[in-house]
Amino acid sequence: MSRLPPEYDPDDDEDRDEAAVPGLPPLADPLREAKMQVARAVARRRRAALTALKD
Repeated sequence: MSRLPPEYDPDDDEDRDEAAVPGLPPLADPLREAKMQVARAVARRRRAALTALKD
């Protein structure tokens, strides 16, 4: 017994995925990537500051 609504059509999901930005993987999220870059930069600065304090 399926819990999906009767009007659900799995082909709609495929069409939506194909309509994504061409040339990018379907799971690419530019905002998430930007946040990760910022987090890495903050971590580098924090490590550098801690290293400077130890010296």
